[in-house]
Amino acid sequence: MLILIFICIACIIFLAIKYWLSLKQQHETQAHLANISNLVDQKDAIIAREQSKTHNLHMKLQQANDDRNKKNSEIAQQEELIHAYKEKLHEKELKIDFLSKSKKNQGEMFAYRDLQTLQSELIRDNIIKSADEFVIHSNLMFIASNMGQEYVHQIDHLVVASWGIFMLETKYWRGVIFNECTKKDVQPEHYKILFPNDNKIKTFTITNDTNGISRNVFDTKSPCTQVRTTSLKLHEHLLVHLEKKLYIKALVNYNYKRDQNNFVVDGSNLLDTVCNETTGFTNYTSMRSYFYGAQKSSSVNHTEEDLQLINDFIVSNL
Repeated sequence: MLILIFICIACIIFLAIKYWLSLKQQHETQAHLANISNLVDQKDAIIAREQSKTHNLHMKLQQANDDRNKKNSEIAQQEELIHAYKEKLHEKELKIDFLSKSKKNQGEMFAYRDLQTLQSELIRDNIIKSADEFVIHSNLMFIASNMGQEYVHQIDHLVVASWGIFMLETKYWRGVIFNECTKKDVQPEHYKILFPNDNKIKTFTITNDTNGISRNVFDTKSPCTQVRTTSLKLHEHLLVHLEKKLYIKALVNYNYKRDQNNFVVDGSNLLDTVCNETTGFTNYTSMRSYFYGAQKSSSVNHTEEDLQLINDFIVSNL
């Protein structure tokens, strides 16, 4: 009986010890898990702190890159501005050099006076409402390139009207002017001996002075050729800068006072006409008739906005 009691007591003690060990192990496990959780929280805090530092570094790096890009952009803008100023300076130097080699032309002053008179008459006759529809620009210059070489092109007068753009090349030449003539066009007969011995179309003058008869021949640079070339170059110039295809009528204006010793022989038969093919004038009456006729027959109709755009560009850039 004692043995049975002893065995029961031993079992109870064993179970108690086992339970106590189980509780202890459970407590230790919970403490260990708590420690692990604390370590994880600490690591998370460290990771968050490092991520914050990394983010701040990225922000500073981005700001530094932005500042550098801004400075590079400012430097690029300054370089572009300097380049533009250099180009403008180069253009001015070319124009100054061109002007220094040019002579003032009395005929250009007379031509400007005639154009002002024409403008007043157009307003008087209600052809135009104001001078804004017939703007006169004088002594313009622009630079164009040809085969890599830059050339200054000079324009005596440019009229920007509501019905078209007209370029005038004024020649204040005295004597007998043979405009785009061949030898058979030359009159009187005794002048033919002075004509070059070929059948090419030429423009030349013959004058009588104290030194006798003199002749000036203008072949590739005749006034008609000159103004046609310049008008085409200006057309290209305006197309590039205004992105508009603007037809420019090229005209020669021979405006030396006409008398028996000073007149024009026109081999082309296109001076002093009112047709669209006319190449120019020898007197104010013909100029007036042409512009009045062109206003009636032209299919061009520049708006006020077009006129403002074209004139502003000319004033600012030519």
